[in-house]
Amino acid sequence: MEEALTIQQRMKRSRVMKAKSGIIARKRERALNRKADSKTIQKRAQKTARNIVAKKMLQGRDKSELSLSSRENLEKKLGKS
Repeated sequence: MEEALTIQQRMKRSRVMKAKSGIIARKRERALNRKADSKTIQKRAQKTARNIVAKKMLQGRDKSELSLSSRENLEKKLGKS
């Protein structure tokens, strides 16, 4: 299990993802045209389950409205791996 991201790590990851956004978008388009394998389906199920648990923990609040420290605490509680 990985540790939750620090503010600096979160900012660095944000810059990297913005730089790669075009490549990721093209690959996503291609992947959506293919039939999903069992690993992909399992990953989608895990992500959906995490989102459901997060929604219950947030009690109607939006995740984007949380402060960075609150988001960090939420990640820790969800046990992101």
